[in-house]
Amino acid sequence: MEGSRNSANLHFSSSFLLSHRRVNREEIEDQEKEIIAKARVLLDNNRQKKIFLEEKKKKVTMPAGRHQWESFVLFVQALLLVPGVHRVQACWIGTGPECEKAPFVPGHNLAGEGFDVVRLRRTGAYVINVKAHLSDNHTCTLCPNRFQEGQVQRLPASVLDWRPFSRCSKQLSSALHHSVESLLRSSNSLVNNNWGLGLSLDSIGHGVLGGSRSDLAKFARSQHSVDKATFALHEISCTYYSFRLADHPQLSAEFLKHLRRLPQALNSDQSKASYRRLIDTYGTHYIHQVHLGGKVRRITAFRTCLATLKGFSETEIKNCLNVELRVALGFLPANMSFSNNCDGLLKGNMSMGFYQGFMTHKIEVIGGERAGRGTLTVEVHRGAGLKADTFTKTDAYVKIFYSGMYEETETVMDNNDPVWNATYEFGSVELGQPLRFEVWDKDVLYNDMAGTCVVFPERGRHSVGCKLRKGVFYFTYTITCDAHLTGFRCGRYSPNAE
Repeated sequence: MEGSRNSANLHFSSSFLLSHRRVNREEIEDQEKEIIAKARVLLDNNRQKKIFLEEKKKKVTMPAGRHQWESFVLFVQALLLVPGVHRVQACWIGTGPECEKAPFVPGHNLAGEGFDVVRLRRTGAYVINVKAHLSDNHTCTLCPNRFQEGQVQRLPASVLDWRPFSRCSKQLSSALHHSVESLLRSSNSLVNNNWGLGLSLDSIGHGVLGGSRSDLAKFARSQHSVDKATFALHEISCTYYSFRLADHPQLSAEFLKHLRRLPQALNSDQSKASYRRLIDTYGTHYIHQVHLGGKVRRITAFRTCLATLKGFSETEIKNCLNVELRVALGFLPANMSFSNNCDGLLKGNMSMGFYQGFMTHKIEVIGGERAGRGTLTVEVHRGAGLKADTFTKTDAYVKIFYSGMYEETETVMDNNDPVWNATYEFGSVELGQPLRFEVWDKDVLYNDMAGTCVVFPERGRHSVGCKLRKGVFYFTYTITCDAHLTGFRCGRYSPNAE
């Protein structure tokens, strides 16, 4: 997913030379046994555990300390309950031939990409080599991907800690911001707040630089220039994979070539131009840690004074917009009734997609795939009364077409009532395309088409009897929506749909 959401422990482009090591399958199992043994001792000695926790609570001055320790104990308990999960999902060291056969994990090329922290934009140029997957001893790390039917996939040599998991927030996050700077600080959340370490920015300020030339900044400033504006921010996100770069990632050949061309001293207009070109190409940082998924964010700017004159408070506007977006995303029933105030705000003040006079929207969709995707399975059952030939019985076979994919059954010889009972898996497909069947009669000189059937697949299992020119063709298709999608063509988001 090319536009997928990157979190970002982003390192400044001059700090590269770090190191890593891999763990093989035996080491993972040994570590797992050791952790479980220690966990059993800890949980069996319940009295000492309670005393230990009480003492620790007294020493911790931050309120979060108590929850951190309780979370640790809960984690250990969960580990004892499901000791096999880690082993099933664990990665291992693969041989050279195994590595060559396996495809890369999804989004493998997002880590190591350049990032411009001023524009909050990926550059498309790679600081780190994420194409190499073999280590010095011609092995690689292989991992099963549970989102792709357990397919074994390889990691780049510079990538560690790859994890597949599905986490979609079931609540919209919402906030109010009373200044452009506050909104930009919030939007910088995809970049860890230590991006300016070592850059001596105290005299300038992080807020002045981070995201200052982003599309969001341009939108916010344009609204703030008209009148005093308040910004309501609503967002929802999903994450499917996470991984990070190793401590000593190998630099890309192109980036190394550009580095070697840089002048030793920054003391002329020409030398400064060389460094600017490097930053324009590779950005100010590179992506070190990735959370792969998607995010939808809506920013609403409303003119504070005018909204007040119309009788709407800031909190009321934020809450009404929250309800509206939750209905649009399927969190709430589409026919639910709004309060009188919300009804007046959302309907009485809307014209051509904008709220008259005092509100404007900006919607950002980052990552993900288009809605309307599901897994397609086709079962070809039988034909009845297929009289394609006048003097002989039919030698029948079926062609199946969907979105550029093609399958064909075996031929049933000399039978006007052929039975195939064949199943075909088309995998994850984009819905809205025609599923086409062609029933053919195989002859010596040329083949005759007995008829065609076309359906547009919908969610669920559907058995169809399709009438041909002569006879009837019976088949079944099944559509299972992809994770977090629902609706008759899987076009609606649902946080509860797994």
